[in-house]
Amino acid sequence: MKKILYLAIGIAIILIPWTISLCTKTGEASGIAEITVDASQNLGQMPGITAVGVELSQWGNDFYKSYFRKKYEEDIENAGSIYRTGLNLRYHVSDLSNDIQKYIDHLNDFDSTMLSYEKEGVDLILTIYGMPKWLSKRCIKNRDGEYVCGPNWGATPPIDYDAWAEHVKGIVGYYKYKLGLDLWYEIWNEPDQGYLFSNTDFWLGSQEEYFKLYKYSVKGALEADPHAKIGGPASSVWDKGAIEEFIKYAATNSLPIDFITWHMYAGWNNFWGTKSEYREMSDTIREWLKQYGYDENTPLIINEWNNNASLNDLEDHTTEQNSAYAIYAVFNMLETGIDKQAFFNFVDFEHNSLFSGSTGIMSNEGVIKSVYNAFKALAILQGEPEDEITNRLKVDIGGDDDCFLAAIASQTKNNRVIRILISNYIPKAAMLKNGFSPKTYPCALKHRVIPRKISLNLTHVPFSGKAFMTTYLIDKNHSNSCRYNKETEEVQSDSPCGDNGIVDKLVMQAKNESQGKALLEANYFLRYRGYTERQIEIILRQLGECLEIDRETVFKDCISTSLESTCSQVMDLGSYPPDCDVFERDVTDFNTVYHNAYNDFYFSGDHTGLSGQTMNVSTWIDKINTDPHISLEGSKQTKQINITNGSYQEVITLQPYAVFLAEITLP
Repeated sequence: MKKILYLAIGIAIILIPWTISLCTKTGEASGIAEITVDASQNLGQMPGITAVGVELSQWGNDFYKSYFRKKYEEDIENAGSIYRTGLNLRYHVSDLSNDIQKYIDHLNDFDSTMLSYEKEGVDLILTIYGMPKWLSKRCIKNRDGEYVCGPNWGATPPIDYDAWAEHVKGIVGYYKYKLGLDLWYEIWNEPDQGYLFSNTDFWLGSQEEYFKLYKYSVKGALEADPHAKIGGPASSVWDKGAIEEFIKYAATNSLPIDFITWHMYAGWNNFWGTKSEYREMSDTIREWLKQYGYDENTPLIINEWNNNASLNDLEDHTTEQNSAYAIYAVFNMLETGIDKQAFFNFVDFEHNSLFSGSTGIMSNEGVIKSVYNAFKALAILQGEPEDEITNRLKVDIGGDDDCFLAAIASQTKNNRVIRILISNYIPKAAMLKNGFSPKTYPCALKHRVIPRKISLNLTHVPFSGKAFMTTYLIDKNHSNSCRYNKETEEVQSDSPCGDNGIVDKLVMQAKNESQGKALLEANYFLRYRGYTERQIEIILRQLGECLEIDRETVFKDCISTSLESTCSQVMDLGSYPPDCDVFERDVTDFNTVYHNAYNDFYFSGDHTGLSGQTMNVSTWIDKINTDPHISLEGSKQTKQINITNGSYQEVITLQPYAVFLAEITLP
């Protein structure tokens, strides 16, 4: 019976180039780690925690660009994935809405994105977050009917809880009956930041006021949809009463809890990412659920996590260190009973530059990071190539040099593919000191600078004979846009990702070419409408700065102050446009044409214009992302191997902070 063996291994180390050598001996070597996968030990379907999850909420226009969503869907998304979104409700929808009807209307801005996640086996958490103006304690309506609001007006408790319940009812009803979506509704985001840590950016009320908000949220949600899933508390910590008191309050008031959510960042609130910490939180929260009368198997979801809580850290968020940490963290969650996870976050925050150290797996420009490639490897482990969830295999980690190693193995349901993912994450000084025993220090200090040899052993493989192994690698020298940029910078800088390296230059070239070609297309549109060259010059001079805005409602706000005067100047130069209403419509369409063309050029390299002609640019983002130094596929190597008596052994030597993927295929 034929078997195909894919082998995925992720390991992390820093300085020395990657080498892989075949070991002909079967005994344990001195000073070498051992990872053994028993192909006969099927542990059942891979748990949901290994399905790549991500926090989707964006604070800027990148939320609307389809390239990000499409690429992630093609590379990573698989059955079991979970996504979290909704923070944009506070920062976009509430800002533009003066009443509940306008609020619901502005949810339309997100329809296409929300609907794109409507897939079997993929769950979406919507965080209902941000107090609308008409319910905020820090907003008042002036004589003109407009709201004037104080600082952090979106973080207050409501002035009327029944009205808040109606607000939630409207949101749930919109997604259930207009879009046909069955979402998981999470109430608020990190309210404990306010009542535990005096951070009023998130919540200006007390813990009791948050609990009351949850109570009325349940009321509104269930009135809209009696089967709606609702949970929380989306806290920034799991202890200090944030979750236990939430469960206790819900039990006392007979409120449902369909899932528990919280956030974990290494280094925040004395959390260091160890397996024992994950086990403590999982066991303790399940005990609380049982104690207060809830199902102890209620899903536990860490729906924000990352290497640290800083929003700008190049080492932790952009280099190979985060790739290794990501796999290490998922392994610890898997081993300790956490049900699902969503990494923070999808795309870097708005206005962050290419290598700013922001938290996304992709930059604002669309360039993938090494951590993106690590999640791509994790998706392969979980069954993305077959579009089905794989089974988990038993893995043993040992040997003389196994500190901090993490390994996960899987097998496809047809038993033809075995995969392994290993992380050799080495904790930094603060994490090491606070989270681990001193006996681990020598090993950690050693492998921050010295490669680790690992003997990978497969046993009880139901096949013997020749096979092919295809390998992929993420480390300092492979699948790493940050380090590639550093390697190619012209003048050496202190930045871990370099300055003005090849990636910086290629992205700038893509922007410049795309802007030029998109403007030609937009000008063609205006000429087609009947505008003269002189009129077009005035439009560009007066309104050109607003072209950076591709969201129609915000673009209209931008041009509003100069629209009337620009229209007057344009109308003085010709018979068209007939009036300023037509002019506003044309300028809005002009902006849409520009951004549609720009996005086509910038992300995909070509655009078919209004004339029917297809135009091209020489450099674009998807081309950059497939560069051999940046993509996971760029590190691909293939060789023939021999499986003898159902066993295979190989010693791999890898850099610190690397992720290695191998696929063993039978002929």
